Amino acid sequence: MLENALKRMMLHWFVLAAVLSGVLMVGIMTAAFADLFRATAMLLQAGFDRGQAGSAEVAIRLALTGLELLFLSPLAFLVVLAIAHDLRDFLSADKHARVGRSMAAVESLVISLLIAVIATEMIERLVSHSGPPLSEATGSALIMLVLVAYLVVRESLHRRHEKA
Repeated sequence: MLENALKRMMLHWFVLAAVLSGVLMVGIMTAAFADLFRATAMLLQAGFDRGQAGSAEVAIRLALTGLELLFLSPLAFLVVLAIAHDLRDFLSADKHARVGRSMAAVESLVISLLIAVIATEMIERLVSHSGPPLSEATGSALIMLVLVAYLVVRESLHRRHEKA
C-alpha cells in the first residue's frame, strides 16, 4: 500500500516536472525562432541595402544565438524524461531489464547538444571583428575534443555491454 502511494506521488511529481520542463522548452524554442526570424529579416534587408555590412554581421550573430538557444531548449525535458523512464523501469517487476538505457541515450544527446553549442559559440566569436584569442579558441576546441572522445568511448562501451 505504501509502495503504491509512493509510486503515485512520484508519478504526479514527474508529470509536473515534465510539464514545467516542456513549457521551458517551448519558451526557449520560441525565443530561438524569434531570433532566427529577426536575423533572416535583417539579412534580407541588408541584401537589399548594400551599404549595411554591419547589419549583416549583427544578423549573423543573432542567427547563431538563435541556433544556440535551439540546441539548448530540449535539455531540461530530456533529463526529466530520462529520470522518469529510469524510475519507471526500476520500480517495475523486471528491474534489471532496462535500467540505465534511457539515461545513457539522454546522456549521449546532452553531450551532442553541448558540443553543438560550443561549436556555435566558437563560430559566433570567429564572426565577430575581434575574433577569439588563440588560448580561448584552443580551450574551446580542447573541451569539444574531450567531449567527443568521451562520447565515442561511452558509446563503444555501451555497445560492447549490450552484445555481452
